Amino acid sequence: MIDEALKSIRAILYERTVSPLFGTFFFSWSLWNWKIYFVIFLTETKELNGLTKFDYIDTHLLNWCCGLFWPAVSSLIILTGYAWLSEQAYKLWLTFDVRKNKIKNEKEEKKLLTKEQSINLRLEIDTLEQKYNDMLEKKNDIINALRKENSLLKKESDNENNQNNTTSLQSNEDYQLPLSKLNEFRKLIELKPIKIFADRAHRYISESSFLINDIPSFEKLIAYDLVIKSGSYFKLSSKGQEFLKWVVRSKN
Repeated sequence: MIDEALKSIRAILYERTVSPLFGTFFFSWSLWNWKIYFVIFLTETKELNGLTKFDYIDTHLLNWCCGLFWPAVSSLIILTGYAWLSEQAYKLWLTFDVRKNKIKNEKEEKKLLTKEQSINLRLEIDTLEQKYNDMLEKKNDIINALRKENSLLKKESDNENNQNNTTSLQSNEDYQLPLSKLNEFRKLIELKPIKIFADRAHRYISESSFLINDIPSFEKLIAYDLVIKSGSYFKLSSKGQEFLKWVVRSKN
């Protein structure tokens, strides 16, 4: 308990001693009351007319003005004056620093390069230009290679389309269908539920709607978007109609 109290007192004293206000007030008080220090340290007791040093200080030197008022006023003047002078000094330093940098920049802008510096600068520029030209040439080579590759791919695609068109014209299976849809229909016809559905193509095409019992594995047909539900009935979707017409065309 005592240790904690001592620590608190030490902390308070430390805070007071490092405080600018306390230090300034102590300095001002010492200036206004320098005679007290003179009496304590430099004066003999016999020179005080029979009074002790403390009695002499209490009787002749201690008063309200020098003990509190003038030290407080002096502290306020010192603190505000020092802060203002410090601010003005910093502004003045910044002003001269800006002017110094401005003069330095102006002189450096007007400074001519030496012959060696000019040669080095020119070599650097030539090196950069050569690198730029090399990069530009590589870029053009890549672009030309990609164009040739694209042209070859386009020719191959055109040849393949021509072959597919020729095959489609010779066969009745196309029914003017795109190649992607034709491949899709060919895969669908291989599925058993779809094959049963395709075997009844004429019936489903002729009927506008039908009951659920009339469709084998209707879940598969709905999943493949071949039939759609219309109220309590089912009917062919546009894809289903196209698929069945392709089936009928393929059989002929």
